[in-house]
Amino acid sequence: MMRQVVLFTGLCLIASQSIADVVDYDSLDGQRLSRVERTMFNNGFHQTSEYNSGNTFHEVFYNDDAKEEVAMDFRNGRLDSHHVTHKNDDHHDNGSQHRVAERNKNVAMGVALAAALGVGLYALNQHKKDQHSDQTSDTSGSRVQLSTLTGSRASGGEQFLTNNGFALSRSSGLTNYWYNQSTGQCAQIRTSNGRYSDVADVAIENCK
Repeated sequence: MMRQVVLFTGLCLIASQSIADVVDYDSLDGQRLSRVERTMFNNGFHQTSEYNSGNTFHEVFYNDDAKEEVAMDFRNGRLDSHHVTHKNDDHHDNGSQHRVAERNKNVAMGVALAAALGVGLYALNQHKKDQHSDQTSDTSGSRVQLSTLTGSRASGGEQFLTNNGFALSRSSGLTNYWYNQSTGQCAQIRTSNGRYSDVADVAIENCK
């Protein structure tokens, strides 16, 4: 699943560079000829043709990297309309191959960074899941060893039971029943002369 997400991200990066127009041409409508030409040249276009038709001046620009051709019509020295065409032919100048290589390198770096980020996030999430799983397995079903309490002082034994999640459930004479809700244990403890004389792990029903 993660491999598919990374692949999709890379394809989106590549597609966004190859499909999107190089310039926001709508923002140039109504602008002066000199400003439009300067914008086109600054964005990697070169002029391929120009001619006059009545009171309209026509210019055609081409971007080798994006394979994008833009035909523009100027009236009264301002941009009146434009038409964008995406081509697959090999119009290029001497530096176009270098620019294409640089663009491809940048795209590859973007894909690699996206992949690394995706893998890192996936690994971090998986690590958190594993930690949670380990913690759950440690606290559920991990029974407390009670046999070591036999012969210990009652005060110390009670402290041990409390620290390990037990709570006094009921008493019957010198016999106390301690219940641990986390482990589901019921401890039956008999006291004699201030010490635990008998400690047993009995059925849970005895604590209810």
